[in-house]
Formats: sequence, C-alpha cells, structure tokens
Amino acid sequence: PLFLRRARELGDRLISAWPADADLPNAQVDIAANASSHIAWRGKSFSTAEVGSCQLEFRYLSHHTGDPTYAIFADRAFNAILAATPDKGLVSANLMGNRKPVEQGSIITMGAHGDSYYEYLIKQYLQTSQTEGKYLDKWKLAMDEMMQRLVKRSLDGYLYVAK
Repeated sequence: PLFLRRARELGDRLISAWPADADLPNAQVDIAANASSHIAWRGKSFSTAEVGSCQLEFRYLSHHTGDPTYAIFADRAFNAILAATPDKGLVSANLMGNRKPVEQGSIITMGAHGDSYYEYLIKQYLQTSQTEGKYLDKWKLAMDEMMQRLVKRSLDGYLYVAK
C-alpha cells in the first residue's frame, strides 16, 4: 500500500504536465510545485519519443489504483500522435503544437526523438493482452516502412538503419 500510495501521489503531480485542453504533455514538471512548462528552446515543437512514451506507466498506474485518470491523460497524447499520422508508419521525430499536433519536418529516426515511440507501439499492444490491435497495426506499418526506406547496405556489405 505504501508504494502504491506514493505512485498515486507522483502520478497526480505528473498529470500537471498536461496544460488544460492539451493533447501533449509539457516536458518539464516541477513535482514540488505541481506545475509544468514546455522547454523554451523547443518553441511549439514536441519530441515524438517524449510524448509517446509515458503510456505504459500511466496505464499500469490506472490498473493498480482503479482510477482511469492516468491512462486517459497518457492515451490522449498517444492518440494525438496517431491522429496526426493516420496513414503513416514512420513519423516525424517532432510534432508541432500541443493541441491537435501536426508533424514538423521530415526527420525520421530510430534514434533520439523517435525510438521510444516505436517501442511503445508494440509494448502497448502486449500490455493490453493483445486486445488493442491499432498498436500492432501501426507498429507493423512502421517496421515495413523502416525496411523499405531506412534499412541500407554499406559499400562493404553491412546492413544499417539510416536516419
């Protein structure tokens, strides 16, 4: 009960990352002040990996507390990414705007600012006992597109994943 109580307290404070009516959470949270802010140098840009990688923990907290609030906030962020990229597997490493975001730029990466998003697609499918097929479908689409667009062969024959 102690750790679950502390997890709930932390979850309640981390929810402050979402400004009112925002789909995407801010990156900086002051848990003591129960306040958040967006990283100033990013402007209105958000890292796809950052906003697409809190779902497992928040959903797990909802499961154990019986309070759906945490999952609702996390799903709001992930669903915003899915809505911004409905027919695409590979998505831009950055999104613009925290309400109904759109892709920003054309950088697609399996490295920084992109990797966790793809990882969380398959993990969410598994976490839901394979009941939410939209995550598996999007992950498969991303992996197919990765193989087509990003997997290259070097002059000496080695395979690598390009940016």
